[in-house]
Amino acid sequence: MYFAISLRLILPNTTKQKALFLDRDGVINRDIGYACDPGRIDFLPGIFEFCQAFQVAGYLLIVGMMGAV
Repeated sequence: MYFAISLRLILPNTTKQKALFLDRDGVINRDIGYACDPGRIDFLPGIFEFCQAFQVAGYLLIVGMMGAV
């Protein structure tokens, strides 16, 4: 519910926005379990170029952490 309300504030009903939804662990970085130490984050090869290509193409990037779902 909060997510939907937030998007309405950011993107009015008259605006269409392409979006790319990514899970963090295993998609953006290696899944190391609970990531409490930023020094242990190991980004996957090519992820920054991948995200940049979608941004340049006009996509809104949304990163989630779905481990608890």
